[in-house]
Amino acid sequence: MSESVFRRPPIRLLLIAAVVFLLGSLLPPLVITQLKPLPLDLQESFTTRPADTVMLAPSAVDSGAVPDQNRERPECRDGSFPDVPYSCLVMETTTHRDLRVHTGESEEPGDINVEATTRLLAGESVVLELRDSLRLDRSSTYPVADPVSRVETSVPGLADGTSTGPFVREGLQYFFPFPPEPRSYPRYDMIAEQPLLLDYVGEVDRNGLETFEFHHTFTAFPLSDPDDNRPRPEAPEAGVLDSLRAWGTGSPWYAIDRTVWVEPKSGTIVDTAERIHVYFAVDRAQAEERAFDPSPEFTLLHTSSTWDDETLARQHDKAAEVVSTLRVLQIFAVVLKAIALVAVIWAVVLLLRERRGQAS
Repeated sequence: MSESVFRRPPIRLLLIAAVVFLLGSLLPPLVITQLKPLPLDLQESFTTRPADTVMLAPSAVDSGAVPDQNRERPECRDGSFPDVPYSCLVMETTTHRDLRVHTGESEEPGDINVEATTRLLAGESVVLELRDSLRLDRSSTYPVADPVSRVETSVPGLADGTSTGPFVREGLQYFFPFPPEPRSYPRYDMIAEQPLLLDYVGEVDRNGLETFEFHHTFTAFPLSDPDDNRPRPEAPEAGVLDSLRAWGTGSPWYAIDRTVWVEPKSGTIVDTAERIHVYFAVDRAQAEERAFDPSPEFTLLHTSSTWDDETLARQHDKAAEVVSTLRVLQIFAVVLKAIALVAVIWAVVLLLRERRGQAS
């Protein structure tokens, strides 16, 4: 043969078809693989709308002093706790929550460090601050199985904050996998200090996006002497709850109602809603009865939180951008594979014409 086989039009078309098909099959998954891991140097902020709150006054935490707004009540005018009822220390106010999350490089390949600060604010005044440090697997978004997590708590009115010892974190918290599955996930709860199962509810439209809805409700969760054998973070001997328990108001309990909406292609959390209640009760039966009841006679903190419009818009745009990118990649793959199919068909037609020409 004087002409190379690779110069024949049918063969060239088949080679082009193979190359195009490989591009359509391999390039989109490669791009998606690059999108999946949590990005380094990510800085995100989440702010909630102002919400009605019943809480122990920060000024009362250390000394039992009655806040100014309660001194007009006859039973609260003179003295401090325990000379006045516990309810004299509890105030009604409006609070919102501010969360800032920052990711950074880890010394371990495939891992990422996360620093998160959560503040509960009444107006511009910080009433509670939690500083969270943990390390995640970049691909799964789950914490690593090493004792490297730490939580520091500070409350105005207390001279010193509290800090857990390094501990092994379990469960998701600030991120979901890419993509999430329609199943239940353990979610680490900062107050309970353990993962609480977040159940898959179904697919719903949320703010114009199709989302997976996850939800859980826990009532009468004991914050002192929990009735399970799960190991917990090492905490200081004299914490805030220990001091409050010594006041004789019962032991602290916790109730949480939480819903999370997650875009199912990207794993982006697009909305959340929470009801939180930390309160005193003498036993489980009473704790069940008091759950989510904001009475000042036994409440430490009762509030709710939903993201503000700016946070919702930002998370919506973030999820929509990933969805758009995935759709473009899907169309790209389909178009290239269609081109490859057309090239193969045309190559077969040319081969059949050559064969007929040779036969004649």
